[in-house]
Amino acid sequence: MINRADLLKNLQSLLPHIEKDILAYSESNAELSEHLQSEYRAAVEAERTAEHFVSWREAQITQAAV
Repeated sequence: MINRADLLKNLQSLLPHIEKDILAYSESNAELSEHLQSEYRAAVEAERTAEHFVSWREAQITQAAV
């Protein structure tokens, strides 16, 4: 049987590593980097964010990692 508390604890410890990997990949992949920039510009224009790109990207990466 799966111990939900242990599973959650173990997965939470992996989150920073996954975020780091996604960030590295997004910086090394020109197509993905441009896509993120485009999505950010669209969010700013639609007034869905007032964050700086780096902060916005961190939030997107966290959502993807989770």
